[in-house]
Amino acid sequence: MNILPENQHFHSVKELKHALTQSIDNFRLPYEVNDENDTFFNPENETFEVLLNKQNEKILIPDAKMYPFLFRGQQKEWLPCLPSLYRERNGKKPNDIEIFIDRLRLTEFAILLNTHPVVSGFFKKHNFKIDYIGLAQHYGLNTEILDFTNDLDIALFFSLCSYNKALNCYEPNLNDGSHTAILYVIVPVFYIDFGKKSFLDNKISVIGMQPFKRPGAQKGFAFHFKQDESFNVFRYTFSYTKDDSKCIYDKFEQGKKLWVQDILAEKTRSIASQISFSVYTFNQTCVNCRVKGLSKSKLKDSLLNVGIQISTHIEIPKFNTAERCAIVDEWNNQQSIQAINQIRRRFWREKVENTDQAGKRYEFRTIQMLMEIELLRLVGNRSDLGELDLNQSNTTPCSTNSTLSNNKVSESWEKVPGRFELAKSETFLTESNCLIS
Repeated sequence: MNILPENQHFHSVKELKHALTQSIDNFRLPYEVNDENDTFFNPENETFEVLLNKQNEKILIPDAKMYPFLFRGQQKEWLPCLPSLYRERNGKKPNDIEIFIDRLRLTEFAILLNTHPVVSGFFKKHNFKIDYIGLAQHYGLNTEILDFTNDLDIALFFSLCSYNKALNCYEPNLNDGSHTAILYVIVPVFYIDFGKKSFLDNKISVIGMQPFKRPGAQKGFAFHFKQDESFNVFRYTFSYTKDDSKCIYDKFEQGKKLWVQDILAEKTRSIASQISFSVYTFNQTCVNCRVKGLSKSKLKDSLLNVGIQISTHIEIPKFNTAERCAIVDEWNNQQSIQAINQIRRRFWREKVENTDQAGKRYEFRTIQMLMEIELLRLVGNRSDLGELDLNQSNTTPCSTNSTLSNNKVSESWEKVPGRFELAKSETFLTESNCLIS
């Protein structure tokens, strides 16, 4: 038995879910195999745990017992499987100028976000990490990431329901007969950078809870691409019916629970078609992604040749006063209460060496601690890892060699210090922590 199912096609949604659930169960630690214990460790719905990364930023990860797999659902397969920034346009690969234009829009998006009261008054105030690229991806801009989720049902929603661009909503497939959809699966621990002890904060990153609801609702994670790069992925096809599509469509409130409409969705649609940018936006974009071989003046000329204007007369984007007042009012009267209930922590204490005593208390777990426990799950996995067949990965142009095979692992063992952790995450924010003045 492999770490993931051997079958590449399943004849029903039920068959697919059963096989993947069995694979997930193999990652349970010995004390979790008991069903009562396993139920106890289930987190509250739609909650997010604070994890500290190496920069001491607070990442709001979708709260879960474990993170063995991440999923991506698609109605059909695109070859090659690439993020929107690098996909063909009119039958051709995007050139450097086209990519730079999308980068201008991403910069514009980030500048706009920084004028949002919740960004400055809550997220930055508490050092919660803001994933500008992840937000841009979830709100429809072209980015260098593919979005994944740790929730299988959410991935299946995007497999079984299609996006109606004209109406800006998702719709179920109500056609009779049997249909086929795609599910991609990646294994996060395969992408650990052992040299940097980096997990879910590099090639794969957490998007999670953000100042706007859509990424959190989708329990979002991101796979980051470099240009002309592909990725190793387990690919499954499965058959489904209109009843399957309608069932999951209704489960997520006709898609409204996942495809959240808000003020950012409206403003992002405008940015997506923008052709005039301020000099400030241009300069900021050049800092992060300058086009090789072109000076700023030549780059401006190249942009003008394709209808993109850079001007001192273009205003820097922002939420206006009326919008800001409405946002603050909604946050203080409604969303702050949700934040108090959704944002959790698991404090822990280090074990005093050679004793059973608990020492210093730390308020939040770290990404490295999560990496250690997920590696322990992998080592203790009850499937036969020796039979892992990487040929199950996508054999399309997306395929690359296994990340593990290219990742140098230290030959020496490293002792993980003993610690006492809170068994389940708890709330810790108060009303005074959350209110925006």
